Amino acid sequence: MAKLQSPQQKGWRSYVSDEARRFYGLVDTGKVNSAKILARGIAKRRLHHRFTIRDVPKQGWTGIQSTSDAETALAFWEESHSVQRIEVATEIGRPSMRFNSGPKARGWR
Repeated sequence: MAKLQSPQQKGWRSYVSDEARRFYGLVDTGKVNSAKILARGIAKRRLHHRFTIRDVPKQGWTGIQSTSDAETALAFWEESHSVQRIEVATEIGRPSMRFNSGPKARGWR
């Protein structure tokens, strides 16, 4: 037997789901915007062909202020195989993470 819902309950569910869509849409928009900013920087050769995650916010680009913003943008491009994560072994300490922007990334506009 299906539960009957009052008009208030239906309205509340609609409101909550609309707010959730707006929130997650903003998160995705921020991710896409930071990815576009990174792509322009790579295309203009503002980063070396092999760079660290900490090199990205040092560029001072609006939209990528922290390493967290850089991680978000890099994850976006890693998913499309435009940027590759490389682990570089060091003699002392933990391995260093570097990113390699290949020819595909260098051709972005």
